[in-house]
Amino acid sequence: MSGPSAAILLDRVQKAVDLTLEQSLAGGTHWSRSSMAEHWALQHRTPAARNSG
Repeated sequence: MSGPSAAILLDRVQKAVDLTLEQSLAGGTHWSRSSMAEHWALQHRTPAARNSG
């Protein structure tokens, strides 16, 4: 199985948790998956899209 290591995934989870607990979303009431991705300037990809390429 290829893909990012568990340490990288855990690091991303920790960053997301820290961000949602420590920062407010400008102009919003909560972080959504898309607002988090936009904040991190990540391309939104579904799990199916990640697994197909």
